[in-house]
Amino acid sequence: MLPTASRLRRKAEFTATTRGRRTSRPSLVLYIRPTGQPARAGFIVAKSVGQAVVRNRVKRRLRHLMAERLSEVRADVVIRALPAAAQTPDRLTRDVDSAWAWAKTVGPKVRSEVGTNQPAAQDPVTDEPLTTPATDPLTPPPAANSTPSAPANSPSAQPTGVR
Repeated sequence: MLPTASRLRRKAEFTATTRGRRTSRPSLVLYIRPTGQPARAGFIVAKSVGQAVVRNRVKRRLRHLMAERLSEVRADVVIRALPAAAQTPDRLTRDVDSAWAWAKTVGPKVRSEVGTNQPAAQDPVTDEPLTTPATDPLTPPPAANSTPSAPANSPSAQPTGVR
């Protein structure tokens, strides 16, 4: 069983994590976002997986599989179960193992999340800060020429021959 401190609970936490790196397998999709904090996990099991009893069984299996793995990284992890997760428990275990091996070897995206106050990105395996600087894609580059242009309503801003 995962302790409460190791679980993602809020929608904002799930949304931020699902915007991180991801990998998919036949029975699940794994999302990971390095945080530099102790690892937390969240699970998404939609109605397409099955009725309530089946969905809860899949969630219990996923919690059990992730409880022993979370100490290996310092990141938030979300696993979205696909309908195949309910059909074969062995397949779910193999898919979690395969996706987890990928998650431990792949570093985070270097570009920081725009508009968040997240700490600098860290490698989830080594806990070292990334050396590539993050850039904000919405900030325009500084202008080479800093002379102000004429206001839009001034006579010099209108094309010639137009009155």
